[in-house]
Amino acid sequence: MANFGFHVVYRVHWLKAKSRSDRWAEEQVLLSNEMDWVVIFLQTQARIWRDRAGAVANEVRSMAIDNDGVSEDAGCSYVPQLAGHGSNGLPKEGLQGHLCYAFRQEQMWLQFANLANQKFTDARK
Repeated sequence: MANFGFHVVYRVHWLKAKSRSDRWAEEQVLLSNEMDWVVIFLQTQARIWRDRAGAVANEVRSMAIDNDGVSEDAGCSYVPQLAGHGSNGLPKEGLQGHLCYAFRQEQMWLQFANLANQKFTDARK
C-alpha cells in the first residue's frame, strides 16, 4: 500500500511539471507572435502618417495649380505663399507645418518599428 502512495506523488509532480512545460511552450509561441504584431502595428502607424502627409501634399499641389506663388521642393520644403483657406478649412500658410509634422511622425514610427524589429531579432537568437 505504501508503494502505491509514492506512485501517486510522482504522478502528481510529473503532471505539474508537464503542465508548467506546456504553459512555457505556449507562452514562447505567443511572445514570438506578439513581437511580430508590435512591429506590424508600428509600421501601420507610419503608413497612416504617410497617408496623412500625402493628403496635405495633394492639398498643396492643388493650390499650386491655382496660384503660381507656391514653390515645391523635396521633404518638408513645401512653402505655400497663398492667402485664404484650403478646402479642409485650414489657413493655407499653415499647410507646411502640417506636412512637416506628418513627415516627422512617419519617421518617428518607422524608427520605433526598426528598433523594435532589431531588438526582437536579437532576443530570438
